[in-house]
Order: sequence, then C-alpha cells, then structure tokens
Amino acid sequence: MSTWRIRRWAWTRGAAESRYSTLLPSSLGAAASWNADLALLYGQVIGRELRDQGYNMSIGGGVDITREPRNGRNFEYAGEDPILAGTTWAC
Repeated sequence: MSTWRIRRWAWTRGAAESRYSTLLPSSLGAAASWNADLALLYGQVIGRELRDQGYNMSIGGGVDITREPRNGRNFEYAGEDPILAGTTWAC
C-alpha cells in the first residue's frame, strides 16, 4: 500500500467504540430541530473528534426515513418525513 501512497484505513463504528467523544443527541433528536446548520455542526463535531483520535473513517448510523416502526435502529434515522430527512442531512 505504501508504494501507491494509499493510507491504511483506521475506522470506528462511531462514538461507542471511540475513547473520548462528546455525547450528542440521536440523529432523530438532531433532525427534529429542522435546523440544517445545526445538523452540519453535528457532523463536523463527530468528524473532528474522530480525526483527533486518529480515525479516518467512521461507519455511522443510517441516514434514512423510518419505514418500519419495529426496526430497532429508528433512533438513527431522521423520522418519517422525507422533507425533514433531506433538509437536515443533505448538508
């Protein structure tokens, strides 16, 4: 890999696996604000903290609309409204 100058992946599954992270609301809580600037700041905080810990990739939660109420990961999504999901997470 070093011959082609391709960096080795250092990835995490998000804040649960990283050592020191700011406790942020769930994606659903952030989307409920309808504030695209806040959503951008939300992503910037996560990215900055993971880079500071040496990660260059994060496998994060889903950015989708809630389609199935029995899904155990709905807290990661932006609710049932596609306009809300698109407004908050498109930035």
